[in-house]
Amino acid sequence: MLIVSELATNASRSAPDAPYVVTVRVGAGHPVIEVHDCSPGLPEKCAPDFTSESGRGLHVVDELCAEWDCVQSSMGKAIVVLLPRKA
Repeated sequence: MLIVSELATNASRSAPDAPYVVTVRVGAGHPVIEVHDCSPGLPEKCAPDFTSESGRGLHVVDELCAEWDCVQSSMGKAIVVLLPRKA
């Protein structure tokens, strides 16, 4: 849920007047989360700023998932997150 929250927040900030779509599925035995938004702008993982109230979401996603990527979609872009398999 934390990953979805971080990515949904990013989606609403990058395209505040447009809808975004969250999908959850299983692919190749792994849970997969996709967050599609209408902004073509790619996310940037910034250097951590420990005094800022924002800007660490992609660091959180990076630590919690097996891998993630940003791909162009028909809406704009999609962040695709592959979660680790449950042991």
